[in-house]
Amino acid sequence: MKSAGNLLTITALLAVTAAPSPASEMPADPVDWDRCVTCSPETGEAVIDPGCFFEMLIARYRCLEAYEDVARVIRVTERSGRRPMRVETMIGCEIQDGRLLVQTPGSQIRRTVGLDVHFRSSPALEQTELDYNMWLAPHMALRFADEPRRQFRPHANKELQPTEAESVTIDEKPMVHLQLQSDEGPPSAEEAHFDLYVNPDSMLIERITGKK
Repeated sequence: MKSAGNLLTITALLAVTAAPSPASEMPADPVDWDRCVTCSPETGEAVIDPGCFFEMLIARYRCLEAYEDVARVIRVTERSGRRPMRVETMIGCEIQDGRLLVQTPGSQIRRTVGLDVHFRSSPALEQTELDYNMWLAPHMALRFADEPRRQFRPHANKELQPTEAESVTIDEKPMVHLQLQSDEGPPSAEEAHFDLYVNPDSMLIERITGKK
């Protein structure tokens, strides 16, 4: 992306590590994503269909009524000719009465000292707040966005596509790595992409890295 004013190349890097609370709703039965697994005729190894797995992940989040997590979010904005700007924060995400609530250090301070300002609600204001919260907590787009793949890069005309899924081990913990990439052409270093790391038992995202 280029800014029309100064023609600087801008890249936004994102890293989110989410720790779902034990209070988060767990599925009554194990999520049967085995239907997304086939056997490669060439190697005989198990292959996870990325599109199928992503659709099951969306379905899992759509069913959430009780959920809490604490997430560590790192955003790095790189501009050509300038030093990268890094912002790191801790946020709390919660689904309450069907709404997404995101707490930041700033919002907690305002609430503590009684500086919260309550505006008269309207559909436009509620959507603006939801979009901002999903920008802070992109994994919650799977629960609240009408088009989750587009929400990962809301200012672009193209949505991201699930292109690869594989079983991996992160910190001695089994995970499923799901990659989302732009469909604008062949992969490149500048292409927008996200990597989701999913707990295969709870089917909840615990780590996200990405570039957009």
